[in-house]
Amino acid sequence: MRRLENRLKNTGAIPYYFVTTIEKLNLLRGSECVAAVHQAQLISKIPHVLKEMYDADLLEGEVIISWAEKASKKYVSKELAKEIRVKAEPFVKWLKEAEERNLLVVKKKMKMRLWRWCIRRLPVY
Repeated sequence: MRRLENRLKNTGAIPYYFVTTIEKLNLLRGSECVAAVHQAQLISKIPHVLKEMYDADLLEGEVIISWAEKASKKYVSKELAKEIRVKAEPFVKWLKEAEERNLLVVKKKMKMRLWRWCIRRLPVY
């Protein structure tokens, strides 16, 4: 606990693993609000902004995908929310494909482990 306190005092930053999914969704919603204010400059840059937040480990792919699935009129107009998600679609598609590839890799590794485990259990003649 003391190391964590020292780390927070030294960096002033909160480690991303202390941030909940709801707070991460709020970060995305806040980004929508900023995009609404600076619409002309930021709408075309939405995929780049999302990628930077993803690369900086501020957001996980699952959070971005769940945010992209439904536009809300709670923070910005419904039309703008839809437009933002349309602009974000290439990045969201890439995330979905990456998660599918990762899932396939994990499944292959599990099959190999199971196969090796079974081979080790075979009787030697």
